[in-house]
Amino acid sequence: MKGCLFVLFAAALLVFGLVWFGLPPAAGWAIEQAIPRDALSGNVHATVGVNFPPQLLTGHADTVHLVGTDPVDAASGQLEATALDVTLRDVKLFDRTAARVDGSLTGVRIIEGGIALVTVRRIDIGGPPSNLVATLTIDSAEARRRAVVAIQAVTGTSPTSLTLTAPDRISAVIGGVALSGRLVVQNGSLVAIGDPPWPTIPVLPVSATGALTLGSVTVRPDALVVTGTLAPSAIGLSGP
Repeated sequence: MKGCLFVLFAAALLVFGLVWFGLPPAAGWAIEQAIPRDALSGNVHATVGVNFPPQLLTGHADTVHLVGTDPVDAASGQLEATALDVTLRDVKLFDRTAARVDGSLTGVRIIEGGIALVTVRRIDIGGPPSNLVATLTIDSAEARRRAVVAIQAVTGTSPTSLTLTAPDRISAVIGGVALSGRLVVQNGSLVAIGDPPWPTIPVLPVSATGALTLGSVTVRPDALVVTGTLAPSAIGLSGP
């Protein structure tokens, strides 16, 4: 009788150990397999955090930490990142929803039609999925390069000089004519506008931003900072 009780006790301990210690890594593996590959793909690893592991059986996790290394494709391939580090909080695994998201993508290239339009140093994201704030930091040299390309595409002439000045000014010499204007977000596009003969220049057209909805832009000494929101589907979450 004592032998049977010992076997039952040992079996119970084994089951408890498997549930307590085995469920989190198993859930992490399952999440990695369940991430929609048309939304987020590449070398992405998921780590599940939970205070009481058996609650994973109900489909709830306290946190899910997603870490990705080059290459990582987000937003259905519109964003290519060298690194991703995102934490989902209060996660409903079966519904692919979370109460809050915090993290960043670094070394991001914004892709349109298979062509990289601009490289973003990092995109910091934070907030509930219904209003996931995204802050894009673009190095000054890269921002100027992108503006030069955009101006040449519209005017047919490459500027001989181009300057970005806080808080939102852009100045260029085009065809020997000195022009100046402002960088603004207009109808979802980042554009340069000014007095004639300066045409409206789509520096970052809305067609390229996709899951990113741009809201405002600020010129800093070292970078161009664009703020907006990111669709939760860009990182594999269901929409709000």
